[in-house]
Amino acid sequence: MYDLRTLYPDTLCPPSFVCRQIYVEASPYIYTMNTFTFHSIATADRWTRSRCVGQRRLIASVDVPRTYARLYRSGFRRTFRSKFPNIQRIGIDNWSLFCEYDELRRLPENKGKAALDMWVEAKAKIIEEIKAKEGHNVYVEWHGQSA
Repeated sequence: MYDLRTLYPDTLCPPSFVCRQIYVEASPYIYTMNTFTFHSIATADRWTRSRCVGQRRLIASVDVPRTYARLYRSGFRRTFRSKFPNIQRIGIDNWSLFCEYDELRRLPENKGKAALDMWVEAKAKIIEEIKAKEGHNVYVEWHGQSA
């Protein structure tokens, strides 16, 4: 009969130490490799406030609802760069693009202009506004979750 205890030395670590270590090592991946999508301004604000500075620094991609985007573009919201210093991608709701297109379509100087041209112009205008606020290395993308 062999004594199995010699094959497996006592290296048992309390689960709380192991879980904490896994969290410390894995949390940067959670914040850098995911896109955080919000369906309301209240949710976005509450979630952002509950993140510590180190976590907010890791966030690279967010999708914001149209209500948030409208206030942001009007200057009533802080820049994403001030909240998330390493932001690389900002997702803007498709409705924001549609509303901008609709505003351009109603302008008298655009009467008779092709719809596709106005659509491209609206898209370029939104992207340029965001890049002017956030920096030209930020990628602006469109998403379909509306609120």
